[in-house]
Amino acid sequence: MKTIRLLSILFVAALILPSCNDEIKLTADWKDIPVVYGLLDKDDQTHYIRIEKVFVDPDKNAEDLALIPDSIYYENLTVEIQKLSTGERVTLNRVNGDDIGIPRDSGAFVSSPNYLYTFDAADMPFSGGEDIRLLLNRGDDQPLITADASIVGAIVPTGIGAGTIDFKYERDRDFRWQSGDEARVFDLKLVIHFLENDLEDPDPAVERELVWQFANAVPRNDNGSSGITTYSQSGTDFFTFLQSQLVAKPSINRTWIGMDFVIIGGGEALGQYIAITEANTGITSAQELPTYSNVIDGLGIFSSISTGIAPNLTLSGSALDSLQNGIYTKDLNF
Repeated sequence: MKTIRLLSILFVAALILPSCNDEIKLTADWKDIPVVYGLLDKDDQTHYIRIEKVFVDPDKNAEDLALIPDSIYYENLTVEIQKLSTGERVTLNRVNGDDIGIPRDSGAFVSSPNYLYTFDAADMPFSGGEDIRLLLNRGDDQPLITADASIVGAIVPTGIGAGTIDFKYERDRDFRWQSGDEARVFDLKLVIHFLENDLEDPDPAVERELVWQFANAVPRNDNGSSGITTYSQSGTDFFTFLQSQLVAKPSINRTWIGMDFVIIGGGEALGQYIAITEANTGITSAQELPTYSNVIDGLGIFSSISTGIAPNLTLSGSALDSLQNGIYTKDLNF
């Protein structure tokens, strides 16, 4: 899970950093600014947060500074997480990701060392709906940096009777799930499993997996009552996705196994950031994207995510018939 979480963090970072630079140059000469990327999942055994700094030096090239570890990492930084309901705190440890199998992607910033701040879930277990605070103490009488978040609770898929999904041409299929109010935005995907055997290959059939990410950044739409969010997806798209991803070859036979419906929900700050970004991208958008951050006196995103899964789903009889004999997928030999 830690690799997935860090990929999510780095994705947010990649979006935020370009919009930070101009603002920093205008308003923050000679001031170090903490930059936080942290998405906590209550089900993770170990949590990781990336904390760096932006330090503007008018006498040095920004690209050169980015390659100097001391320019982007704090040497003496105390990082804590606090539960607001009880005051309980846990102090995070700084680790080098290189030493624990989490290398940093090469890019504009120095790739090694790859410092992260971490703590074990056993030291501070989370429950859905809990309000927490990140606290950064830089010392030297500098102000405390804080960011608040609510832990995203369980996300439960609903409305999938008997574990069966029915996709029909030219008809939408509704997907539903229940979550706490702290979950504000959702990504949806189907993980599709099947056996594949090439008669021209002496090796036995192999199990394959396709991931269909069919919806991103779906906003919560329960109207504040039931906690159930609904998303409608074209049934035709399921078959055209398979058609686009698999090779049609007479010697290849495929056997359907099943699929998993996966929902990843994000908290308020993540939802706000995505909403602001989407509202300002497009033909009529402003040239400069606004910077959204929930880190007080800093930059970045501190939020929470959670994953809900409906595993081992199958296709309805009519959908399986369309898979085997329909116009889009009949040549795939299911």
